[in-house]
Amino acid sequence: MTASRAVQRASVELRFTEVRATSSASGKRLEGYAAVFNTPTQLPGFREVIKPGAFTRAIEDNHDCVCLFNHDQNNVLGRTTSGTLRLDQDSRGLHYVCDLPNTQAARDAHELIKRGDVVGSSFGFTVAPEGQDWSNETDEDGTQYILRAIKDVKLMDVSPVVSPAYGGTKVVARSAVIPPIELRAKVNAHNTGFRMPTFEECLEITRRAAERKQHEIRMRRMNLLNNLIH
Repeated sequence: MTASRAVQRASVELRFTEVRATSSASGKRLEGYAAVFNTPTQLPGFREVIKPGAFTRAIEDNHDCVCLFNHDQNNVLGRTTSGTLRLDQDSRGLHYVCDLPNTQAARDAHELIKRGDVVGSSFGFTVAPEGQDWSNETDEDGTQYILRAIKDVKLMDVSPVVSPAYGGTKVVARSAVIPPIELRAKVNAHNTGFRMPTFEECLEITRRAAERKQHEIRMRRMNLLNNLIH
């Protein structure tokens, strides 16, 4: 199973897989899988899978997707709307083929990938609320976790990338994607044995805290008066 990695850049989410360089009589190309389906990715606080068919709309509607080197818009390698970048979706994931231009950036990218200095492939995307499902699942050992299933994305780019400086299949923290609070509470309660208080219990806790605070204020005033009298 192919491991995947993830990182958040601005509001666009990125994922990493692999890429390879090829050459033919028609010119140089890059080819790879920018995403793989049903491969769990561990993110801070939850796991994530990209479901088969997640790129159907992007391909059928011919989203304006670019192929960039290292997600740098100054290094454009191809584009779907020009026909130099072609996307297809199979049982494994999102496959892409990019016909490289005769530019220094493209020649450098092809050589680096052929040598094995650049081994990563990535795609940038955004997800609408209706394009994802959140659920709580259970591991074999009984531990619960939150699962994010991505069903439909707006595809921004596919890019060969320098292998990110994150070890193994670890992921850097992303602040833009937060699981629903009710799922976090349910999973935490199951795994830690802690039960979230009800609304009425929260009110009672607040009332008792206010009473304790008022008592402390009265005692300080009484002590102050006693000190003034004596």
